Amino acid sequence: MTSENSKLWKIVPTVHQLLPIVGDLGDRWHELGIALNLEKAEVCNIDVDYRWCREKARAVLWAWLEQKGKDATIGRLVIAMYKIGKQRTAQTLLEQLDEAEEKGEEGHGLQQENNDELRDISSSQILRIPEGRMYEKN
Repeated sequence: MTSENSKLWKIVPTVHQLLPIVGDLGDRWHELGIALNLEKAEVCNIDVDYRWCREKARAVLWAWLEQKGKDATIGRLVIAMYKIGKQRTAQTLLEQLDEAEEKGEEGHGLQQENNDELRDISSSQILRIPEGRMYEKN
């Protein structure tokens, strides 16, 4: 993990930042919940409580944000999406965050207090994960 990547381990995404990727998760929402270290029982409850995959994916992300607090970082989410084969979705999230930050859209880009830390990071530099290998920050 490069020092550029380490900054992503400090940034907690907002609900608004996660909305655009909910639909892209499709039926992989269950795997994402497990990859984000949610309890299996909670993931099963989400399956029972919601009907559509989009709703289930949203519920998984919201539960993750709520339970993990400051540990629910963009870095952890991106790694989890890579683990479940959603690399494009991860890159889409990173690109959307970059674009929103460049436009200076309040509440749409990275959280205000983290803007200075990411000023020099582009989405192409964020993850350099060789095909078939996964890296996790401990």
